[in-house]
Amino acid sequence: MYKKELFGYTKNNEPVNIFTLSNDFLTVKLLDIGCAVQSLYVKTKDDVKDVVLGYDNVLGYEKNEPYFGVVVGRCANRISNARFELDGKVYNLPKNDGENNLHSGGVINKKVWQSELKENSVIFRTEISEKDDGFPENIFVEVEYTLDKDGLIIDYKAHSDGTTLCNFTNHSYFNVDGHKSGCIEKQKIMINADYYTPIDENSIPFGKNESVENSIFDFRVLKEIGKHWDDKNEQIKNAGGYDHNFVVNGNMGELRNIASVVSAQTGIKMNVFSTMAGVQLYTGNFLKEEAGKEGVLYKKRHGLCLETQYYPDAINNKQWHQPVIHKGDIWESKTIYRFEIE
Repeated sequence: MYKKELFGYTKNNEPVNIFTLSNDFLTVKLLDIGCAVQSLYVKTKDDVKDVVLGYDNVLGYEKNEPYFGVVVGRCANRISNARFELDGKVYNLPKNDGENNLHSGGVINKKVWQSELKENSVIFRTEISEKDDGFPENIFVEVEYTLDKDGLIIDYKAHSDGTTLCNFTNHSYFNVDGHKSGCIEKQKIMINADYYTPIDENSIPFGKNESVENSIFDFRVLKEIGKHWDDKNEQIKNAGGYDHNFVVNGNMGELRNIASVVSAQTGIKMNVFSTMAGVQLYTGNFLKEEAGKEGVLYKKRHGLCLETQYYPDAINNKQWHQPVIHKGDIWESKTIYRFEIE
């Protein structure tokens, strides 16, 4: 089943639509504002659970400081000192995260994208100009959400007028106990990564990868996510919990299982697949009674993000995969969230 309905209007009286894709196991609701995943319902043995955090109205998505459900870019995550050099020229960006630039200043997540509804997918498109975000060149991005029998597939594609940065991801907050269920501390997580990137007090990587062996960052087998997130550890202190990039095992460009999350209550297991080099685990450390769907107040650690990406601040660390495309390039990546009931 698929349909398109009016969700509401922006403060500038621009219509916002909601798209529903549904089968016997999953239902996803998507918005053309921010290219957002508004809801994702999973049918369990006894119930149906909406496993993403979000809002019931357009106003929520126009504010949306936590970036619930939206696509972020043109360069997701942080750029240190809001500054980088490309082809010998220095670019200074808006500072919206202390001294840093976060998610390119939060531009496309507030825009209403163009849309095309198909039988089991929705394609969203938008253009970002140099004037929008301070990055060089215009960039054109297309995001296609496809629902199949047990998963939500996200295909990203972009091209540019010239050399620029390109690193798009989805910023959904997941709670596989259900979005109304509160703290995620008892949910179990696996991340297929032998290394992670340590950060400083401003959440900027030091530029090196560190082994997870014998550390609280070792999620190579399922473990409770909240077991160590309040430890007296410098890395935990720097982020207020987990807000770190993990170096995904395998080759960039290769679709592989990068993470899994298992419910403590519902039997829902979510398996995440990606072609990207890294994934940012963020445990909702900065949520502060955010008024969400169905009157729920989302508080600290009520959801987690698994943001598939290049490593944070990669443009300032040339030893890492570079989030750069050139005129004539077609940039593509894929992320899949697959569900099962245990």
